[in-house]
Amino acid sequence: MIAAILTGVALWALLAAFGAGLGLIYALVFGALISPTDPIAALAILGKVGLPKPLEAIINGESLFNDGVGVVIFTIFLTIVSGTQQPTTADALIMFLREVLGGIGLGLAASAVMHLLLVGTKDYGTQVLVSLAVVALAYGAAELIDVSGPIATVVLGLVIGNYSMPRLEADERQPIETFWRAVDEVLNAMLFVLIGLHVALVQLFIPDWPVSATCAILVCLAARWISIYLPLSALGWVGALQADRVGLTNLLTWGGLRGGLAVAMALSLPESPEKGLILHMTYGVVVFSLVVQGLSIGRIFKADRLKQLLKQAS
Repeated sequence: MIAAILTGVALWALLAAFGAGLGLIYALVFGALISPTDPIAALAILGKVGLPKPLEAIINGESLFNDGVGVVIFTIFLTIVSGTQQPTTADALIMFLREVLGGIGLGLAASAVMHLLLVGTKDYGTQVLVSLAVVALAYGAAELIDVSGPIATVVLGLVIGNYSMPRLEADERQPIETFWRAVDEVLNAMLFVLIGLHVALVQLFIPDWPVSATCAILVCLAARWISIYLPLSALGWVGALQADRVGLTNLLTWGGLRGGLAVAMALSLPESPEKGLILHMTYGVVVFSLVVQGLSIGRIFKADRLKQLLKQAS
């Protein structure tokens, strides 16, 4: 939330200074869609330099929850942009709480059902079908009752992965984990292929695109650094996390790669004069994060440095 608001407001002011104006609400839409990060790309790169398990958990958890929250914030701003509804601040807050808290509640309910069904059978095929059915039904139910499907499935995965899976026998657990890891990789690959195909539909050049893309990259990096340092400092003050805050913030900022979700949300925007500018800024940030940040992060953060960043977490 911090990154989305900071990115939107700062980019709105910065583009206005360069004469490439973007309305505040459209800037906030861009902030909402660009703030969620892609854990698949980040972990694939960092894993090659020996990423410690606690850091992997932080990157994965932060990214998964940000995906759900980012979609909710994006939906609120998109509602305003499309003109179908002009919610007040109270309306937006209620919508946000309904989506997030409703998604958490639905995820917990679905995980209870899935847990009972998983531990009640020893058959691998039945367990896979149960997991597929509950995930699909949970997301369908989220759409029906208008709560966050991404958050519901994240909560479902967290509960099943941390509570239910350890209660299964090792020979039962391994095939299910392999199946879902394969599904994860295939769907992410398909998403990036479709994104690549969509490039043909995007106008390659618009006026001031180098300025707007550069501004977006710098603002996104600065907003992400601030949005990470503040909660890490708060965790340190209450004694929940003992770590090199600046070093960990630098890692999570430079390792916060953007990917498929940002481009997918940008492509879903209704047609408008601002859509082209938002698409170009989105592609600029995504390409920069994957190429520049992705190719350099392994050289900047060595394995021994990664182990020093996180001294103790609880």
